[in-house]
Amino acid sequence: QEPTRFEVEFIKEGAPFNYGISLLAGQIVEEWLYQTHPRKADALIFNRTTENGKTTIEVGDPYYRTPEDRLRIKLYEEELLSEHQPLLRQMAEARQAFPEVKLAHSWFANNLTIIFPQAKPSGMVLNFSRSPFFRNFANDLLRSLQTGVAGLELETIDVDQYFGEDDKEEAEAIKKFLASRKEGGYLQISSKANDVIAISEGGKVVVKRLFARHADARGNAYAFSLEEESDGTQRILDFIPALYEAIARQDTVIIDEIDQSIHPYLLKNLIAKFVQDEETKGQVVFTTHESNLLDQRIFRQDEIWFAE
Repeated sequence: QEPTRFEVEFIKEGAPFNYGISLLAGQIVEEWLYQTHPRKADALIFNRTTENGKTTIEVGDPYYRTPEDRLRIKLYEEELLSEHQPLLRQMAEARQAFPEVKLAHSWFANNLTIIFPQAKPSGMVLNFSRSPFFRNFANDLLRSLQTGVAGLELETIDVDQYFGEDDKEEAEAIKKFLASRKEGGYLQISSKANDVIAISEGGKVVVKRLFARHADARGNAYAFSLEEESDGTQRILDFIPALYEAIARQDTVIIDEIDQSIHPYLLKNLIAKFVQDEETKGQVVFTTHESNLLDQRIFRQDEIWFAE
């Protein structure tokens, strides 16, 4: 049985890094972090190896200069580091963390989003209520993909009105929870379409939820719950917060089985729109079984990888 190896190259605040990790039976057997340079040798930050149950950590010269540095590495090797715990996280969360390690770790914490097939990412309602740029992005995207949605509408109602007399205890529990938070604190409320939040606003607790606005042939507008939308439209709504971050910031979004529940034509248009947007600063990486996406008008040849 061979280890499974993951390796990623990324840039954080102008600093390029190479991070990798190898696992065997759930245990980390190797882990490394380098700061990379295009015109000179990569600079070692740390390299961790485990053999016969013994962990060895090698670090670059700038991180092994003082007695405190040497003691810290020895403690990691012998006491602090478990075989299941990444050294990157352990070092980044240390009180006297190396700046480069902290910077690299922050990319994983703040600039990487992974969406699994059954995941329901949050942030849609909150972003829609707080950012006019996000609001315009979401509505423009839904209209351009011809989903039938003319736009999204935000409804704000009192928390007691939302829950009614039958669920008064739940409303009180939410108010009590948010009372201990700062103004603007919020709580996701369980919902099939994941489109409802309770938020502290203006000294009281309100509930915000999204509706999809449709128009008939005569121009009459009708509002539908997001739960009434097709699976494909709901899946696009799941992607919107992450896609917005990938366009607006240098974020990386990884989507597993992007084709799930989305019609091939709709999916192809979604990806083409993202790729061709000149404002895009980030990156989307996805897995798919949809052969219609093998289109070199959308992707370069080196952007398509086959895996078993």
